[in-house]
Amino acid sequence: MSDLVKSLRREKGWTQEQLADISGLSVRTIQRIEKGDPCALDTAQALAAAFDTKADIFLSPVSQTTENDEDILTQLQKLNEQRQLRRRFKFIRHCITYIIINAFLATLNLIQSPENIWFIYPLFGWGLGLALHGVKAFIWNWEDRICAYMQKK
Repeated sequence: MSDLVKSLRREKGWTQEQLADISGLSVRTIQRIEKGDPCALDTAQALAAAFDTKADIFLSPVSQTTENDEDILTQLQKLNEQRQLRRRFKFIRHCITYIIINAFLATLNLIQSPENIWFIYPLFGWGLGLALHGVKAFIWNWEDRICAYMQKK
């Protein structure tokens, strides 16, 4: 468990103080958990809310054996799969919003001032952002790279 909380915290780039602020826990509680002390249900729920996951992964007792290290990696992989799926759904929502709003802007532009075609500027500008969002959602996945690196160790 201590490795799980520390790994998730570091993956987000948070300090213990930042995690304490985000979760509503004390810094001392975060330190205790990262040292391997078990956490209570309310603490696990606060961590789950901070990391956007389920509380039960923080409640399972974990010792320092190799089997449990593999369990931690499995839990991290499941968490990463959930995040990746969530990231892809957000991208799809972004695409739908892009299509609807740009169709509205194009219609508005062509009806009100067809001699001045301005709707292409937000279309291409936003399209670039959408393309980068797609790359992040489907191609460039840091969580998978971190898990693969941890499995090699």
